[in-house]
Amino acid sequence: MEASREAWIAGLSHDMKTPLASIQGYSIMLANEHYDWESHETQEIGKVLTERSNFMAKLIDDLSLTYRLESHAMTLQKENVDVAELLIKSIEAFQHDDRSIQLQIDSSVEKAYVDPKWFGRMIENLIDNALKHNDQDTNIWIRASMNGDDTFTVQVADNGQGMSQETLKRLFDRYYRGKSSQERSVGSGLGMTITKELVQHHGGSIDVSSELDAGTTVSLVLPVGPSIENK
Repeated sequence: MEASREAWIAGLSHDMKTPLASIQGYSIMLANEHYDWESHETQEIGKVLTERSNFMAKLIDDLSLTYRLESHAMTLQKENVDVAELLIKSIEAFQHDDRSIQLQIDSSVEKAYVDPKWFGRMIENLIDNALKHNDQDTNIWIRASMNGDDTFTVQVADNGQGMSQETLKRLFDRYYRGKSSQERSVGSGLGMTITKELVQHHGGSIDVSSELDAGTTVSLVLPVGPSIENK
């Protein structure tokens, strides 16, 4: 565990230095009083600065959130909300990506008592993983269905490259970051750990099935009603 933790910290430090170097470089360029920037140049630089700073902000947010979850310092604010609306909103966060994300919701799925913010975070973490670890021609499906009257299931599935059994076995380890040739930025490596803990805080469970070159399916089972207390 200690060795994994040290390797994780080293990797995370590297991932923070890369966007920080871009931000510093562009800042120096913009401060150059001997050059008059064209508007299209400053717009392009602004896009890069925004992307890099958002990436760093997400790393910091992941670190803060995982600490709050681990120390039980976070209380869910559950509401009786429309599941379909939350799933649609989560997909809209990835409109910039041109890959296919298909939503299939059974008519029996209506409302559930969840924390809208953290429910969305769980789904977005799973969609982000499916996009980040796969090729451009990968298809992604989000399916929602009822399990009797008490629970419902949300699946995020893809037909991408899948993962090895070693990665699958260690997927929820706090300091494990699987490797993928498709990744541009590895990130905090806490996405699946955070997702699992958020699911458990909702009184639910998570299951992952995957095979190399055969895709991955992540299934979240969550209670519909408010009676199950946070874990």
